[in-house]
This record gives sequence, C-alpha cells and structure tokens, in this order.
Amino acid sequence: MKRVYREITPVTSKDVFRVFSYPEAEFKYPLHHHPEYEINLVLNSKGTRIVGDSVGEYEDDELVLLGPYIQHCWDGAAHVADSGVVPSVIVVQFHKDLFSNNWLMKEAFIPIRILLGESSRGLEFFGETRKKGIEILKGLSNLSGFPATLAFFEFLYILATSTEKRQIASAGYVVPTPYFRNKRIEDVYNYINQYFKKDLQLAEVAAVANMSPSAFSHYFKKCSNKSFIQFLVEKRVSYACKMLLETECTVREICFESGFNNLSNFNRLFKKYKKVTPKAYRLSLERDLLHAKHVGRFFAVDSEKEN
Repeated sequence: MKRVYREITPVTSKDVFRVFSYPEAEFKYPLHHHPEYEINLVLNSKGTRIVGDSVGEYEDDELVLLGPYIQHCWDGAAHVADSGVVPSVIVVQFHKDLFSNNWLMKEAFIPIRILLGESSRGLEFFGETRKKGIEILKGLSNLSGFPATLAFFEFLYILATSTEKRQIASAGYVVPTPYFRNKRIEDVYNYINQYFKKDLQLAEVAAVANMSPSAFSHYFKKCSNKSFIQFLVEKRVSYACKMLLETECTVREICFESGFNNLSNFNRLFKKYKKVTPKAYRLSLERDLLHAKHVGRFFAVDSEKEN
C-alpha cells in the first residue's frame, strides 16, 4: 500500500491564517494532505507537481489554492541540482471552518464562497492575478495583526473575482460541490459517485433526475459543462489514478475495478485524459513518493480515506 501522509499543521483555532516563508526551498515534503486550505506560491522553480489525480510539469512561478484534504506535492529538487538556482516558497494555511456558514451567506462573501468550493480540485492562477498575488503574498509575510487580516481578505477577494484561473484535478477526482447547486443535480452527482463502477446508462441516471434522456443530456451539460459520458469517464479515470497510487493492484485489475469493460479501451482513455499510460503514471508517482523517507515530525501516516 502506497502512503499519502497527513500533515499536522501548526494552524490553531486562534489563527485567522498562518503564513510560512521558505527563501531556500528544498522540496523535501512528501505527497500529503491536511484539512486546512492552503495557498502555495512557488518562485524560480520548475519540476513535477501532483495535485489530486493531476501529475504534470510546472515552470517558473506557481500560484495555487488547495481545498481541504486534496493530496499535493511539488518536486523541484532536480532543477535546483541542475541549475543552481535557489527557489523560494510562500505557504498560507487557514482552517476549513474559518468562514462559517453565517459568514459565507453574507452578500460580500459570496465570491469567496464560490472560490472555496472550486478549490476542492485545486485552482491554478495565472496572468495579472498571479502577478498581484505574488506582490501581496510577499508583503503578507511582513505584516501581522489586523493589517495582515485585511490584506489576507483582500487577497482572497482578488482570487475569487479573477477569471484567470483553472481547476487542476479532473472533475472526477472529487464529487463537485458548487455552492449554488440544486437538489436535482446533487442527487445525480451522488448517484454517479455511488454507481460509476457499474455499467451506468444515460436513461438510468436521467430517471434519478426524473427527466427524459434527451432533456437530461442538455441539463447535465448545462450544469457541469461536460457531457454525461465525459463526466463518467473522468470519474472512472480519477478512481483509477487513486488505485494506482494507493494499491499494488495490476493495471488490468484496476481497469475493471474502475468501471471499464476492456483493457485496451481503459489504456486509450486514460492516456487521453492524463497524457500518459497508467503504467507511466504509476512510475511517476513512485519517483515522487521516494520523498517519504524525508518525512519529519510534522507528518503522520494517514489511514483515512478522504482524497
């Protein structure tokens, strides 16, 4: 069984947030997760980034917001060794209950409410938003007390109102939880999440929504920006990624356990969505998980099942 480590963060109930600056980042953190929200700013670096079921390359400056329990890891050690350039990292963590329901229901916080929902798959920011974010986060390290809190809220609002962002993990990595979802589509998402491993047909899911297959197809596409088939395949591929990470099952076993009915189709669709074969995906994870030997006192093996 492969391990995803649970970070024990220093954020307490008395904190609005905690900010940590690493001017000479060494990238020794293993693949891990925690219940706090986290903002990561990685400067002057490139390497491999894992967020949820996404394994990809990053370059130069990265600004990412992560929701609770999403597994993540940045590995820029090879670039440091090759180039001699010293990267820096600024990390901001805040408790998942910082914005209580009463706060988030206030009109002024609606954009932040939506932002936090979107962060369940990780959010990457670019363009002018990233430039502003770098400036604010560098300054945040030098503030304290109420001025720091004001700057932090302003920063979240900038992220929340930006259009220069994209979600990182696939739609199937977690059940989408947009805050303005009606019960009908919520029931559909829950049904797909429960039965995606079986031969799930459009008509069956349409019946959950009490709609005809044709009307449901249009409705689902409007709500999710994906066709039902695309969403289902992404969910299955995401589950396969989780099994490749957390189990020693063969690729063939994972294929059928994830809901695919033949190996060649599984390999083709996996490569289409993840850009690598299942075997290559597992090998890339194995390489990054070697960092687990550097685990320090702030990590514990996580036996929980959250992503």
